Amino acid sequence: MSFFKHMNIYFISSVIQNLIPFFVLLIITNYIIPSEYSIIAMYTLVVSFLTAFVGINAHGAISRKFVDKDKINFPLYIGNSFIIYLISILIVLLLTLLLVDKLKEITLLSSAWIFVALFSSSMQFFISIYMTLLQMQQKSLGYGMFNIIRSVLNTSLILLFVVFYEFGWQGYLEANILVISFFSLISLMLLVKANEIKIIYNKEYFNQILKFGIPLIPHALGALAISMTDRILLINLVGEEATGIYQLGWQLALPISLLVEAFKNGYIPWLFAKLSDRLHDAKVVIVTYSIIVSIFIVTTFFIFIVNFIIVNFFSDLYIKSAEVVPYLAYGLAFNGAYYTVGLIISYAERTGVLAILTFITGILNLILSYYFISLYGMIGAAQGTLVAYLITFLLTWMLSLKIYPMPWFSFWKKDEV
Repeated sequence: MSFFKHMNIYFISSVIQNLIPFFVLLIITNYIIPSEYSIIAMYTLVVSFLTAFVGINAHGAISRKFVDKDKINFPLYIGNSFIIYLISILIVLLLTLLLVDKLKEITLLSSAWIFVALFSSSMQFFISIYMTLLQMQQKSLGYGMFNIIRSVLNTSLILLFVVFYEFGWQGYLEANILVISFFSLISLMLLVKANEIKIIYNKEYFNQILKFGIPLIPHALGALAISMTDRILLINLVGEEATGIYQLGWQLALPISLLVEAFKNGYIPWLFAKLSDRLHDAKVVIVTYSIIVSIFIVTTFFIFIVNFIIVNFFSDLYIKSAEVVPYLAYGLAFNGAYYTVGLIISYAERTGVLAILTFITGILNLILSYYFISLYGMIGAAQGTLVAYLITFLLTWMLSLKIYPMPWFSFWKKDEV
């Protein structure tokens, strides 16, 4: 009951969090044309790309170690993640300086915006750590309120900068930067106030975080390849206008991903606790199947509603985004299904296997996206993304059967309950 209580709180807060920016898109798409919207798309992708390296997924190691927090010096463990974070920033900054010209060529962003993206990705680290602790402590109400307030402030500043001051796409990005900076500082202050950080080098904890996080870098890059390849190829093969329309389709489909995140936030603490006792395996399987079915039911209704809104309320410049929403929404639903089985592999601390799998499917997505875009343009990009997420889910499920066997096909038997 505690599990469903927290999941309901995450779900409701996620709905509120998503509804606000969703309807704001109706307004700002009258002030930003598709070719300019493609700049927002590229900036967002660069932030996501750099975030994969900053902190090397320390928040994932912290969530896994939380179940053992009474057996270790947990604030010291978190403190060592901060040491790794500082080192990683220096490395990423150096790499960005070396690769900035290549990034400019691929994304069509200026050098200034690429370094601003690095700043934003570095600020996200503090928010990720704080939110991970709220999640693992099952403080779902605090987690939800934090995200809702953040969403309200972000959309308010976007409306102010884009609509009132008419700053265009720059105003959209400036609002995001101000909000992420503010909430990262709030997160850091709350962590310090709660005495959750003790920054003293500890070789054992330092190495444990690296061992957990480094294999997840190719995993994150593979996942990013799936979510980034479509827009990178679109802007280079088709053009900025198609990329801007496609980006709106992504943003309109994104609530599925955020709703999945809501499920996941309630699911992870419950799952890790249940997996520590093999007597609960059948229950885990039943809940997992229930979550997957629920995701696809919600996604189906969501697609009908969103496409109705696009056709009837959005600017004619963006009407074609309705064509890609179904593919992208179902792709994100399969990504949600992937998490339900991938988390079992993470619990087994076999992140290296996940890394190899996701990296391979990321390369496969590059090939598929190029092929589909060449044939069908913008719609082909969405089709390639859907196929890549489907393959990732199926292969991860098959791997989980080998790494951490569960009664996926026998959970109804008495000896399995």
